[in-house]
Amino acid sequence: MKLQIKIILTVLSIFIISFLLVGFLIFTNSEKIIRAQIQNQLVSLSASTEKSINVLVDEQKNKIELIATQSALSNEELDQMILLDDSIYEIFVLDSNGIIIASSNITNLGGDKSQDSYFIDGKNKTSIKPAYLSPSTNRYSIAISTPFHEGVLVMRTDLAYFNRITDDRTGLGKTEENLMAFKDSDGNAVYFSNRLFSNNNFEIISGANIPLPMQSALNNETTFFINAKDYRGVEVIAVSDYIGSIGVGLVTKIDKTEAYQSIKNLQGTTIFLVSLIVILIIFLTFIVTRDISQEIRSLTKNIDLITKGNLDIQLRKSDVNEIQELTNSLNRILASMKLAILRTGVSKSDIGIGEAVKAKEEAEEKFELITDAARDAIIMMDYDKKVSYWNRAAEKMFGWKSEEVIGKEMHPIIAPNKYSSKYKVGLAKFLKTGVGMVFGKTIPLEAKTKTGRIIHVELSISKVKLNGLWNAIAIVRKIEGDKR
Repeated sequence: MKLQIKIILTVLSIFIISFLLVGFLIFTNSEKIIRAQIQNQLVSLSASTEKSINVLVDEQKNKIELIATQSALSNEELDQMILLDDSIYEIFVLDSNGIIIASSNITNLGGDKSQDSYFIDGKNKTSIKPAYLSPSTNRYSIAISTPFHEGVLVMRTDLAYFNRITDDRTGLGKTEENLMAFKDSDGNAVYFSNRLFSNNNFEIISGANIPLPMQSALNNETTFFINAKDYRGVEVIAVSDYIGSIGVGLVTKIDKTEAYQSIKNLQGTTIFLVSLIVILIIFLTFIVTRDISQEIRSLTKNIDLITKGNLDIQLRKSDVNEIQELTNSLNRILASMKLAILRTGVSKSDIGIGEAVKAKEEAEEKFELITDAARDAIIMMDYDKKVSYWNRAAEKMFGWKSEEVIGKEMHPIIAPNKYSSKYKVGLAKFLKTGVGMVFGKTIPLEAKTKTGRIIHVELSISKVKLNGLWNAIAIVRKIEGDKR
């Protein structure tokens, strides 16, 4: 069978199988695929939102701990902090009895906060009072407290500050949104995040009317909902989560009508099927080309043996017509060479068989004689920064035999100094791109011998391209006068 026909039949088989599989999947798995995609999307958005909020909370904690390093804080200093930082709307100092002794709001001076959790918890470590309605400011807040000398430093942040996370709609659908609420002392859900379909920034919903996803979130449950209803009474697909750091329930949702649009159905199915088709093509192509490659490699190996003088090679038959035709031609050439030797009585070397190999071996022997006679260390590194040649001068200078370093990186022998880092970066860039080293310039370095002794050397780099890849040749000379 011809190679071209074999490839055509393989490709046709791939596409026939693929399209049959497409039809089957469209009618059986479309809804399942979309549901999984929507769930992953909502879970990812929910996790990202929670992570961003926790980052803001950690920033606030770091901020109050930094402020607490001050030796003392006056009312004016606290008030100035409020003006400079929009994430804080009130900050005050409690003495060891829980009495406000300094505040950004001087009307609160003398207030007794000894029974408040942020005073009790903040005496020993940095603590957070989860979302609540502050009775003194009538604002929905979190309070962060930390030890301050013998008292406590308290900082209040409005919950609206976290809306900067949920208000970012980059990459979201028309009805996709994050909803945040906390449970008040009466068990009601207090929505404080901005919502797409409500003009009320803050809304209190009684316990019996709280939508199921938000109930799950406020109960610290992570749940995926397919047919739930949101605060409008509209069916949505939603994921519930709980942000424990600030005691807030998080619901990430999208309208079901948007999620199940036909175009999204086709997109989801197409992505899946294209991926499957690619995998099938790669697999079947690999199977076909593997067999052909093995035959070609076997043929190349046999030809190499013939050039070295082995005329008794038996070339195997191939089921690929083109390869078999080449094999037949080589068999005819091989038979002719054998007949010529028998008739004329000449030797294999007389007709040039094995001469190329012999010349190569002689060239390699001359190269080794020349480099081994050199006084300087000669080191060659391949594109992987591995040592590929190490002459006798290098063995004498560094103490390692060539068999100990061939195939390993040269870096371990370079002692750290002001030039070594620049050398390593430049070498890595050069071996990858062919540029990045200053060739012809001597680099002073400190090197380590096998025994760990430090010696001073001068290094110069030359470049050569072998088999299409950059290699580096390093000439290393020990600096005269170095007695170490």
